[in-house]
Amino acid sequence: MEVLRYEVSGWAGVDSIDIVNPPRVLEFAGGVGEGKTSAIEPILALAGGKSRVVDGPSCVRDGEEAAEATLQWEHEGKKWSARVRVNRAGSMTVNVKCDGEEMSPPRSVLGKLFGKLFSPSDLRNWGDKEQRELLLEIAGDDWCQEMDRLDKNVTAAESERLTAGRIKKSTAEPDEVDECKGTDETAISAEIDAAEEFNKVAREQAAEYGLASDRVERATEDGKGKRERSAELSRAAIDSTADTVKMFEGRPLSDDMQNHSDFWHEIELAAHKSMQAFDAASLSETSLATLETEWKAATAELKALTKPATEKPTDQLRADLADASRANVAAAAYTRYLSDLAKYEAAQNAHEDAERLVKSAQKERDKHVRSAKLPAGLEIGVDGLMWNGRTLKRASTGEGHDLCLEVALGSGHKLMVFDGAESVTAEVVERWEARLEEHGACLVITTVGKGHTPGKYEFKAGKVVKS
Repeated sequence: MEVLRYEVSGWAGVDSIDIVNPPRVLEFAGGVGEGKTSAIEPILALAGGKSRVVDGPSCVRDGEEAAEATLQWEHEGKKWSARVRVNRAGSMTVNVKCDGEEMSPPRSVLGKLFGKLFSPSDLRNWGDKEQRELLLEIAGDDWCQEMDRLDKNVTAAESERLTAGRIKKSTAEPDEVDECKGTDETAISAEIDAAEEFNKVAREQAAEYGLASDRVERATEDGKGKRERSAELSRAAIDSTADTVKMFEGRPLSDDMQNHSDFWHEIELAAHKSMQAFDAASLSETSLATLETEWKAATAELKALTKPATEKPTDQLRADLADASRANVAAAAYTRYLSDLAKYEAAQNAHEDAERLVKSAQKERDKHVRSAKLPAGLEIGVDGLMWNGRTLKRASTGEGHDLCLEVALGSGHKLMVFDGAESVTAEVVERWEARLEEHGACLVITTVGKGHTPGKYEFKAGKVVKS
């Protein structure tokens, strides 16, 4: 691209500009408030860049109905012209022609040719979105889409690492527990239950057998007592009879009736006593027979009963059950230890895997960053654009200008604007002109002071003078 002519009239801050065949680095120099920015605003307005043209009244010169500017250039063998007009009502129109033919839509046509105009100060302050758009222009859409994918991979990996780190932090290493195997308490409990049931039956049998034995024993004791009592009564009856006989033997009969009557009365009493003794003896024998019958019945009942079994001991079984319970508690603790240890190791491994995933994702992204086809000296780092190994924010003013120029050239821009270029020397301008010549591009700059290029244009009281 070569600028053929640049005309400005009625624009606030500048009387008029008419420059024919300007150099590749077109410099507008002057003091603060002399109108330098007004000289480049028409170009910004044409390209739709960050123009200060906000409303009509602010950009139209006093006494003028409208502000106008025309830019003519040649590109790839074709002649182009672009005209911008802003009236006091704020209405702005843009017309573009190529070899005399009207081009539409004009802004789109100019956008493809000029790209997004920016200055070094703009580039320093750009956000991620604007830098991403710039990368699209430099590295291409496919590269940026892959970069987006890799960025998402890194973000996801970092998120996973953060989650894994939290889990790792909350999962403490468990205290070691000695290995212990559990014991089946069910079999021991069943054996105890069976023994208890057996002993219950044995106790019931023993109680029943004891009652029957007691009945036999009581019948035996009662029979023994009754037999002794019956013998005593029999002996008493015999003794009573013997006494009666002795009465006959010791007392002879008297003729005295009184004595005779008394004698017989005594005989009668003695006989009655003997009869009573024999009756008592007879009753005792009957009672003894009844007791004999009861004893036989009790003995028969006792013989019919099953002899009670000996109770099974359960003390050892209960001791075994207590040991098994303690062993199972220890086994449960060991099982929990193994589970906690597995969780701890899993958390450690998950965090290590997440760390490796992050490094892998970052490595893949860094590799893709290095694969971007960028101008010499320009590269894309994790912290953004870099020029000769330094980030834009840390670059010097001069390095910032160089980086901005290379970015613009790498983006395919044919017309660039540096508003407020600082630390620019004749050597810098000479280097820039060589780079612009290689790319067929042009640069418009504004500087404070007397300027640095041989063909600069100086502002003095709103008038542009070629030095």
